[in-house]
Amino acid sequence: MTSSFWILLAPETGLIALILLVLGLDLFTKLDQAKLILFSILGLFLLFGTLVFVWPLRGNALNGLFQVHALATFLKFIFLGAGLLTLVITKEFTKNLGNRASNFILLILLSVLGAFFLASTNDLISLFITIEWMTLSLYILTAFLRTDAYSLEAGTKYLVMGAFSSAVFLYGISFIYGTAGSIRFEAIREVASSAHQSPLFLFGFLLILSGIGFKIAAFPFQLWAPDVYQGAPTPVTAFLSVASKTAGFTALVKVLFAVIGPDALNWSAVIAVISGATLLYGNLGALAQTNMKRLFAYSSIGHAGYLLMGIAAGTSFGLQGTLFYLAAYAISNLTAFLVIVIANEHLGSGEIIAYRGLAKKSPFLAGSFFIALLSLGGIPPLVGFFGKFLVLQAAVWKGYLWLALLGAANVIVSLYYYLSVIKEMYFKPPVQNAEQIQLGILPQFSLGFLVASMVGLGIFQAPLFYFAHAAAQTLF
Repeated sequence: MTSSFWILLAPETGLIALILLVLGLDLFTKLDQAKLILFSILGLFLLFGTLVFVWPLRGNALNGLFQVHALATFLKFIFLGAGLLTLVITKEFTKNLGNRASNFILLILLSVLGAFFLASTNDLISLFITIEWMTLSLYILTAFLRTDAYSLEAGTKYLVMGAFSSAVFLYGISFIYGTAGSIRFEAIREVASSAHQSPLFLFGFLLILSGIGFKIAAFPFQLWAPDVYQGAPTPVTAFLSVASKTAGFTALVKVLFAVIGPDALNWSAVIAVISGATLLYGNLGALAQTNMKRLFAYSSIGHAGYLLMGIAAGTSFGLQGTLFYLAAYAISNLTAFLVIVIANEHLGSGEIIAYRGLAKKSPFLAGSFFIALLSLGGIPPLVGFFGKFLVLQAAVWKGYLWLALLGAANVIVSLYYYLSVIKEMYFKPPVQNAEQIQLGILPQFSLGFLVASMVGLGIFQAPLFYFAHAAAQTLF
């Protein structure tokens, strides 16, 4: 093994070392659970340095199975950021985990490791294995609160639906392999671009698309999301909404652009229809919700529709818009969930009505939530607005004016339920006493940084726009 091999795998090697260190500290020391979380947060923060180092590198390892390029590194930044902020959220949730917080941390880290390998994989089998590696940890995390009936129900539903989608995914791979004679992306793309494809090849492609549809909670594979989001521990819901969705879109981008190719099989029209249906289901379904986590489940489905809009364009610009949107969504959504876990601990309820008068109890907490909701709704000059603008523009340039108009209409719908939450926080009296909520240094710093990122990247889009552009060019 050459030194270049280890350089290319530096982020994965560093994360494995961190996992072993956390495991060793848990087994052989009496380190407090809260301190173990802080140690893990510091470790993930340091790993950002390895990704910055790897960003300009290009190369293959493991006989071409593992690839390092701009797209893979861009996605790893999102996965690492999601893992880091999930641990920050977990720090505020520690008392609910008891003496099993270390297990919770390790499962999060293992899931991030699986996502890292997913971003760099270069064949269908390793794509399937890595996404299942990540999802397996999420099955356990969803049902982690063993005394909570809702958590157990959510874990069971997620496991059953996830197992079914995995079987469909693997079945589709078998058809692709049987007709293309290979599981490598390059070889399959040659078959997909030929003039005459086998019906079995097309059937396998549709099965894989269906399996991925579950991972991203796209219509009509989204029915699991509301119950799982509501029942899972709040840090897991946050991780599901960002890391799991990013993993699903990573698989979708690889299949559509690297395996099939942007001009083959006319898949663009199919994705456009799914995008429109997903937008409608998610945003209309959110209107009737009274539970905060359930509201964000439907919101997450709606955002999947916008992400699919950029992919439906089938162009470099469309993919760039999707990648920008993924990063903007991750920042905004994780901000919201950090507020939710802190607020739920103090308010004693996850219902939207419990958030009445939150601005009086904690102006900083309510203000952070306010900015996050506006960013998710697509209000300028926040980063969420520019993400929506890019995918809508990509749809118009592709000729899907109807889809762009549907997306614009759904912005108004989403603003209705986001602004309803804001109204509860700022214009309704508290349902309980207006006792002040005290925030620790870590959540204050995290929320401050995230709010600054939403505002800063909304006004100065160039850095994120450049990274998204470089990542998208990898496949064109």
